[in-house]
This record gives sequence, structure tokens and C-alpha cells, in this order.
Amino acid sequence: MTELSEETLLFMGLGLLVMGVVGFCICLVEAYVILRQCIIHPFKYFCLSHTIVHGAAQLVVVALFISTQLITEQWMNPSVIGYMAIALQFCSLYTSFAMSINRVLSVVIPLSYSSMFTKRNTRTVALAIWVFSFSTTVVLLIGVPFF
Repeated sequence: MTELSEETLLFMGLGLLVMGVVGFCICLVEAYVILRQCIIHPFKYFCLSHTIVHGAAQLVVVALFISTQLITEQWMNPSVIGYMAIALQFCSLYTSFAMSINRVLSVVIPLSYSSMFTKRNTRTVALAIWVFSFSTTVVLLIGVPFF
């Protein structure tokens, strides 16, 4: 394995920091577009959850964990970084799956759709997806020191 120079690590860290901040700003704009609507359709709660998970991944994993470690060379435990990255990716995957099911059901059973996907039910499903994603990946942290 070759050792990277300090300049290369700094350049890579700054590049990832910029990409993470830009990605987070794009997620903020997307969340603003969703939230500025007077009436939010239940499907938009899934879109908002998806936006939040991608913004969190950009800010926490890319900008905070990886880029600062490349710049300062003070490494956190890889299991913590891996846990956050995998939990957020699973949350994104499950949210995409819920969005797909939501759209299919709106076409297949349009008359019952509005009673199945109320705002409350949709928010509950989105929250359950977050809890499930983070709880199923917590096994990565068993017996691991955080720093």
C-alpha cells in the first residue's frame, strides 16, 4: 500500500468538504421547495425524508467524518463512520422502496389510496423506516469504542 503525501490528503479532504457542503446545500433547496407548498401531499413526506437522509449523508459522512479526517489526520473509529454511512444508505433504500409502493398503490387502487396513505400514516411509515434502518445496522457498533 502506498502512502499518500500530506498535500494529496489535504487536497482530497478539501475536495470532499466542498462536495459535501454543496450536496447539503442542494438538499436544503430541495427541502425548501417541498416545504413551501401550502398543502403537502402524503407522497411529499417520503420525498422530504429522502432529502433529509441524503443531506445528512452529505453533511455528516462526507463533510464531517471523511473530509476532516483527511485534513486533520485524526481518525475516528471506522466502525462509527461505516455505521452512519450504511444506516443512511439503508434508510435511503427503504424510503425509495416506500415511495415506489406508494406510487404503485396510487395507480392500482386509487379509491382506497387516500384512506391508506393519510399524512399521519405516511409520517409514521417514514419515521419507522428511519428507526428500522438505524436499529438494524447497530450491530456494527457492538463492542466498538467511538474514538
